[in-house]
Amino acid sequence: MEPIDVKLSASSQQISLNETVHMEAVVTQQADVIDDADEVMFEVATSDGVSMEFEAEHQGEGVYVFDYQFKTAGEYKVTSHVTARGFHAMPSVQIVVEE
Repeated sequence: MEPIDVKLSASSQQISLNETVHMEAVVTQQADVIDDADEVMFEVATSDGVSMEFEAEHQGEGVYVFDYQFKTAGEYKVTSHVTARGFHAMPSVQIVVEE
């Protein structure tokens, strides 16, 4: 069986304080969308290693979303943790928050 594929994207990777970023994970396996993922979480981590996890909202057609408003300037790593069909994937994006 082929591993799952997760395409993670952010509405913007460079933002201002208090701006909301829309993150989207599109989960597929070969050409099939995965609407039955066991777990899809988004982890928001600061450069000093402090992190928080949030459950994604399933939008249908293999799309899982999460919106987050950054309250502190700095560099963040957002990682989607996706478990589906016996596989786990963890793609990440960097977000820079400026004052």
